[in-house]
Amino acid sequence: MTPTFPKPVLKFLICVFLAAITFAVYAGVSRCSFIALDDWVYVVDNPNIRNGFSWSSIKWALDSVYAGYWIPVTWLVHIADCQFYGLHPGGHHVTNLIFHIANTVLLFLLLEKLTTRLWPSAFVALLFGIHPMHVESVAWVAELKDVLSSFFFLLTLLAYTAYARRSKFIPQSESGNAKPASGQNVTSSKIKPPRDLRGQVVGTGAALESDATMPSSTLYPRSRWLAYSAALFAFVLGLMAKPMLVTLPFVLLLLDFWPLKRFNVPALRSLSEGRPKQDSATLQRLFFEKLPFFLLAAFFSYVTFLAERLAGAVKPTGEFSVADRFGHVPVSFVWYLAKFFWPANLSVLYMWHKGTTSDLEIMWASLLLLGMSAFALFRARANPCLLVGWLWFLGMLFPVIGIVQAGDQAYADRFAYLPYIGLSIIIAWGIPEVLAKVPSRGVILWTSVAVIGVACCWRTVVELGYWKDGLTLLNRAVALDPKNEMAWGAMGFEYEVQGNYAKALDCERRALSVNNRFYLAWNYLAHLLAREKDYAGAENAYQTALSFMWFREDRIDGFNRLGDTFESDQKYALAAAAYQNSLALDSNQADTEGKLGQCLLKAQQPDSAAAAFQRAIALQPDNPNAYVGLGMISQGQGLDSDAVADYRAALKADPDTVLALNNLAWILAADSDPALRNGSEAVSLAEHACQLTHYHQPVLIGTLAAAYAEAGQFDKAVATAQKAHDIALAQGDQHRADRNMELMKLYKAHKAFHMGPD
Repeated sequence: MTPTFPKPVLKFLICVFLAAITFAVYAGVSRCSFIALDDWVYVVDNPNIRNGFSWSSIKWALDSVYAGYWIPVTWLVHIADCQFYGLHPGGHHVTNLIFHIANTVLLFLLLEKLTTRLWPSAFVALLFGIHPMHVESVAWVAELKDVLSSFFFLLTLLAYTAYARRSKFIPQSESGNAKPASGQNVTSSKIKPPRDLRGQVVGTGAALESDATMPSSTLYPRSRWLAYSAALFAFVLGLMAKPMLVTLPFVLLLLDFWPLKRFNVPALRSLSEGRPKQDSATLQRLFFEKLPFFLLAAFFSYVTFLAERLAGAVKPTGEFSVADRFGHVPVSFVWYLAKFFWPANLSVLYMWHKGTTSDLEIMWASLLLLGMSAFALFRARANPCLLVGWLWFLGMLFPVIGIVQAGDQAYADRFAYLPYIGLSIIIAWGIPEVLAKVPSRGVILWTSVAVIGVACCWRTVVELGYWKDGLTLLNRAVALDPKNEMAWGAMGFEYEVQGNYAKALDCERRALSVNNRFYLAWNYLAHLLAREKDYAGAENAYQTALSFMWFREDRIDGFNRLGDTFESDQKYALAAAAYQNSLALDSNQADTEGKLGQCLLKAQQPDSAAAAFQRAIALQPDNPNAYVGLGMISQGQGLDSDAVADYRAALKADPDTVLALNNLAWILAADSDPALRNGSEAVSLAEHACQLTHYHQPVLIGTLAAAYAEAGQFDKAVATAQKAHDIALAQGDQHRADRNMELMKLYKAHKAFHMGPD
């Protein structure tokens, strides 16, 4: 099909079309909600993200390993989303869509720049933009890391292409003879550029054909090193968004083979036969120039492995043996291959159930992969796009294929986001070659493109509908796999968010009926039981969950939740032990140190409690609860002036710390030392505490009454003490009601209450 527009105009129109159709298909994503799976962990319940930009949030993004990842670029974009959109999910989804549209357009520009072929490049980009398997990456807020890292991946390839076009490497001839070396004068003869099977100029030769008599200084400008540096920089940013890009250096070598044609099959054969040294030198230099990319990939692979092992995200071999994992690899590759051509029955969770894959399935999958790989190698000279596309698909899936198992998923739609580009390349360049001699070739190709486009658009819109909210998405998952314990467990969380606690409990029990070792369901069941004040049941469920937990961050959270439950059940020694177990896994927890201090204080261990509070302050100098704890210890030891300093430090950190407001107001109103008393300030502090608690706590109201008395406002003191008496009586606290009645008599006599001899 010959374009009727100038090529730059046609490229622009194709970009507009790709952006428009991708936007149209995904327009409904702005109405999708956050979902329980990861969105809450990454954004909604993450205090380092949800409050937008601050120095502490930026520092956290740059130096923290969270949820098993070190991905500072992704965290910074999440923070920016919260800064602009708050916790409105539509805005976060729109950010994902913007990056997906950008990736679609960049992919077209990249392939067109590499091959000079408009329509195959446009087809690959179109399939990328509207393929149903990409819905998960776009519609899941937590998968921002997927579309963001892909954005930098494509920028890296674009910059590398610019570098390669300006490189001094000269392609080898089909006969294996070397072209003029870089120092040779190329102005003395014409250089025949390499062409593909259709006679189209490709690779570095495209630049040479445009002006074969151009001097070498013009052919290879110094700007190539700027392009090389830009490629490295974009690669680093991509790795800091999601480390799955570690296979990118191999993709660069594939592009060197085709379509850049910086080396070819005869060169490889000559090298293996020990023939011309220039073939070997060229190949060695091609590998050498990738060395910085390989070193970066190795470094980030090591950092990612350490981060996941530190978080406990790598499944123990007892869960899935080495034989299980290697046997699952060919089955996984074939599963992704099948979903590319028939993307039906998609789910947010595909659980790996041991024993569901037979040896026969593994054998057939292995034979299929070996056969396709052998065919791609056999056709490498005639159809290099087949080998490049196939190895692109296999290589980019390799890091997530399951040899190192992180989590329980068997597969994931999001893992196919970049690997499917390879399969699309095979179709876009391979099918036209197969149909090269068919008379109605153009009609067949354009009709096929239209049918594929309509089918993908329809299926993508349908799949996007399942992502409108968590319950719809998870109901779809359990409909496809009723034994999906992860989906049942996550559905329980979704029901709790809606306030349906009975359904939430039922979902967790359904999850445990499928897999009694599923610790996340035990953990969440315990949370629901604790909410219903069934502390004994919650304690047992948390301890059961901990017995099955292997993910380090989950164990930390599990011990903290168990400690909270023991503390609510007034079992302070057991609560302290649970918090200490959590701190043994991660000592950098200021809040947990503060909770430990409170439990030790209630367990009559003030010295140990003070040490815990001091550790909390060392970790977080503006920790109000730790200062309150120190103030209570000082107050209990009769050191009221020290207690005043601690309470003021707590209020400086957080002016709404109710316990600090109340305790400081009490000292200022009723201390035996006249130098510490200040009635007007006591009134201000106590009123603020009562306002924060809506005048529902008789202890705080009683403090306010004492403050009024110290300030000489005895009528208000009497009325406030009466209110404290009535609320305490309504709550069944007879002792506090009687105490306020006694103080009321004092206030009626126009006397303030002071502790000890006045």
